[in-house]
This record gives sequence, C-alpha cells and structure tokens, in this order.
Amino acid sequence: MEENSEKAGLFHIDLSDIEGARCYCSPEAREIAVSLVADMPVAAVHKIGSGNYHYVTELFMERIGEPFMLVLLDHHTDMLPPRFGGDIMSCGGWVREALDNNDMLKKVAIIGFSDDSEEEIGPGYRSDVIAVTESEVALRGCRDIDIKKIVDAFPDLPVYLSIDTDVLGIDYAVTDWGNGTMTLPVLLDYLKAVCAQKRVLGADICGKNTHSVKEVCDCNASIINERTEREIVSVLKNNINV
Repeated sequence: MEENSEKAGLFHIDLSDIEGARCYCSPEAREIAVSLVADMPVAAVHKIGSGNYHYVTELFMERIGEPFMLVLLDHHTDMLPPRFGGDIMSCGGWVREALDNNDMLKKVAIIGFSDDSEEEIGPGYRSDVIAVTESEVALRGCRDIDIKKIVDAFPDLPVYLSIDTDVLGIDYAVTDWGNGTMTLPVLLDYLKAVCAQKRVLGADICGKNTHSVKEVCDCNASIINERTEREIVSVLKNNINV
C-alpha cells in the first residue's frame, strides 16, 4: 500500500481486501470504509484506486459542513438507481444517493460521460445536474460556456472535485471500465478552469485497473496510469483550499 502523506496533502484509500466492498458496498463494509477515511482530511487529494470503489467520494462529501457543488469527470453518470436497497452504496449509483441524502450538495456537474447513459439522469434529477456529454467534449473541448454554467449555477459555492480516469482515452488510462475519449490535456484544462474560478474543498481520483496488463492491453498499464495520475494530482494539490 502507498503511504499517506499529510504534509503533501495526498492520501491513499485501499478497500480491495475488504469483503463486501467491491462495486457494491454492504453496510458492514461501509462501517470499515468510514473508519478508514475518518482521520483523512476532506481538504486533500484522495487516491481511491479502482473505480470499483468510487462511492468513497460520497463518504468524504458527507463530512462537508457547508453548501457545495460536486464537479465529476467520469465516463459514467454514476446515477443508476439502487439495485439492492437504499443501504447499499454502489460505484454506479453514489451520485444519485448523494443528491438524495446530502443536504449540503446543491448541484452536480458531470463532464465526459457516455452519450448512451444520459437517460440515467432521470427526470427528477435534471435540474440538479449540469451535463456535458462525451461527444460534446470531443467536439468542442473545454469551452468557456461549460465552465460558465458551473460557475453561474451557484456563484458563491465551493466545489468538491472527483475524477475517474475512465473518462480518458486508452492512450491515457487503463481502467476496469470502458474508456471514454477525452484527452488528458482537455481534462487538465477543465480542472484548471474550475480551480481558477471556484474554491476547491477537496478532490479524489480513481480509475486504476485491477487486472493484469496482459488481460487489458499490450501496453504497460502501470506506467500509463501513474503518469496520468501524477499530472492530475499536481493540478489538484496546487488548488485545494486547506
């Protein structure tokens, strides 16, 4: 396991050995996860590892004591309805759960998600979500108008940033889930633009693959992922409001 560095504002969370935590998080696994992150400050960069545990973002957001927005860069909406009841967190539905249960969360911007999954943002959530699809990003890149939507939604609200690297093309990330097509420079442009105009409360990054390199592709997955993660973390660490 990677060591945490409070001085560097970087913390690593590893839930891979916890029974009942992969993709769907049981109440028992949730208790363990809560205890693991309890001593980690929200105002830091949190490395979650695989996107199978992206729901950990919700645990950090639950500790934010002021109204805020979530800005999510992800190839998925993570807004699927619960399949096993309301007490089971999931990597595919944690955003919906946060909107339902976190009174401090006032708006969500989801950038880079697959056009095919737009219907997952149900009618009851349309007013809560600023949606920028994968095809819109591919066509226009990081546009001022998209950033303006985020800034103007609640001009005075700070943001929490969450990045799943599956939003990126295969040249930039090897993940457990299907890749998007965003380039790393465009992702960094989004982060820099949001950070320039919003106070950032904290951030996390996930997306590392848990399969062997041969199962995924011919390239060196760890080198690709580490290079990408390093560039993202560099931007985030310089903008967290500690």
